[in-house]
Amino acid sequence: MTRFVLVALAVATFATPVLAQSQVKVGYSDLNLQTRAGARVMLSRLTAAARRACGPAPVIQALQRSEEYRDCVERTVSGAVTGLNAPLVTAASGGTEAMNRTVATAGEPR
Repeated sequence: MTRFVLVALAVATFATPVLAQSQVKVGYSDLNLQTRAGARVMLSRLTAAARRACGPAPVIQALQRSEEYRDCVERTVSGAVTGLNAPLVTAASGGTEAMNRTVATAGEPR
């Protein structure tokens, strides 16, 4: 069975005030999200997908656009992690203290 999560967002494009919609499929049927290693790989995939969905990164000298891009990636990853509802992925993304306790009790060494 192929499992995937859609990283979706609606963000203002940098050049115009028009809203853009983007969706990127992220597969994870090959991952065990019940392990820290699987959770870290999933988080990495979600971050890469968010970067694609948010468009090309602006040059660092464009400070305002760079900040908007970073915010877009952060919001998109956060939304995808929340929608995925996998405690170890949430913990890997810097989730709540409760999620950090879940990592500590998951039976894997810290």
